[in-house]
Amino acid sequence: MQSLGREQLEHLIRQWQDLLGLSDWTIRLELVNFTRSHQSGDIKVDPVHKSALLLLSRTPFRDEEETIVHELVHVVLWPLDTVAMDLVEVTGPSGSPAREFAQSSVFRALEPVTEQLARALLAGRGHRGQPVWDTLRADAAARVQGGLAGLHDVP
Repeated sequence: MQSLGREQLEHLIRQWQDLLGLSDWTIRLELVNFTRSHQSGDIKVDPVHKSALLLLSRTPFRDEEETIVHELVHVVLWPLDTVAMDLVEVTGPSGSPAREFAQSSVFRALEPVTEQLARALLAGRGHRGQPVWDTLRADAAARVQGGLAGLHDVP
């Protein structure tokens, strides 16, 4: 998948920033190479200064506008995310089963809600994209198929 280019990405960020009520935030874009191949975006938030750093993959595998909206929804949900992670920290020491469970539970709740809100917002604007899970499933299937290609030749 080809990137939209920095100028278009910046335009989309400003457009969605305004639509999500984040016009008083400073949001910077940085294109990066994530170590996890299935990661398309991330956001670092400073709620005190109302600023955020939006990280997007240099080599996108999913619709970049979808990624932008998803990450900006994280900014909107940041107060809930913060409270949830604060509660995780009091469940036990780092690495303990209780804390691992709590952290996993927060992630399993937060990501689907964020994704559903992002999809609803995009659909409301007439954007029809491929669900990220379909993209990930197709990528995984290709990797499995590629890894299994020569197995039938093994005696």
